Amino acid sequence: LQEWSQASVGEWKLQLDTFVDSLHESGARWLTVCPYAGPSGSEDEIATIVLAACGGQRNDNRISFIAKDGLVVVVDLCANGRERFANALNRIKGESGSTRQEKEVSEEILRAAM
Repeated sequence: LQEWSQASVGEWKLQLDTFVDSLHESGARWLTVCPYAGPSGSEDEIATIVLAACGGQRNDNRISFIAKDGLVVVVDLCANGRERFANALNRIKGESGSTRQEKEVSEEILRAAM
């Protein structure tokens, strides 16, 4: 996260545009970008920079926006993989039964929540 907090708006825009462009013709429906290490505490600062770079909306520690061809890009500011997994399960659990139609948690549902 330290490296993320040091990146400028322009650097974030360039990095995210590069990711999106590299997936442009792959048929991907979404892209999640997340850190692999670092102490928490700078999420608000990073979120402000990322939102200035790409727009979108923030929901807790996740920023989402729609890129070209409808690619959904999620920037997850949580550097702890276990915490990200637990958060994804809690998001799924928080859906009403009618929304999920009482289906088992499938790989696709979990992937979308992550």
